[in-house]
Amino acid sequence: MGLLITLGLLRTVLLLGTDGVSWLGFRAAGSKDPLGYALLSSNVWIVAVDIVTLVVVARLLTREGGSLRRLLNPRPIGKNLLWGLVVFAILLVAFVVATYVANLSVYQGPPPVGRATVRPPLWYGLWAILVMPATIALAEESLYRGYLQPRFQARLGRVGSVVVVAVFFGLQHSAFALGSVQAVVARVLTTFLVGLVLGALYIWLKRLAPLVFAHWLIDVLGLGLPILVLAVS
Repeated sequence: MGLLITLGLLRTVLLLGTDGVSWLGFRAAGSKDPLGYALLSSNVWIVAVDIVTLVVVARLLTREGGSLRRLLNPRPIGKNLLWGLVVFAILLVAFVVATYVANLSVYQGPPPVGRATVRPPLWYGLWAILVMPATIALAEESLYRGYLQPRFQARLGRVGSVVVVAVFFGLQHSAFALGSVQAVVARVLTTFLVGLVLGALYIWLKRLAPLVFAHWLIDVLGLGLPILVLAVS
């Protein structure tokens, strides 16, 4: 259990650590908005965190007689893509509902909309749509659903494993909303609720590839595309 909890917190610790290093660096450089630039750079750092995550999961699976390749096995490709589209549609609805519930709980309505103080360059927009969604989907689904959930399930049962993994999944996203306490709570609550759906889908499908594909597509449209539009505007 100690190892599983440590792994569950791994990405949260690494992402918050990179946020802190970036903030200190931009502040020392005299930036007018060190937090804004630090949060912007978190989308660059996360790819390194994703690689570390995949290496850790791969080594643990190898030690247990498995492999990351077997866990992420995309075959049959057509069937997994079809299920991936179904999962994507479910996740899209889940994100809308979860965001509404979180904002209503935290802000009692729509969240305040602030003006962007940091404009990303074009390379950042391309990075956000071409690289980031792929590494995030692979790393997060491999760690949270592929590795942690079955091992927590053996100790806590299906419901307990889904809830605990969703908590870790939600906590990780606190690193992307450090502008205020309310923003952190709203982001964590939103992704916790979506994590519950992802966990239930993994139990239902018993395969990871459709979740990876749907997660990638959600991040392309909901994360990468808006950043690219902002970069070219």
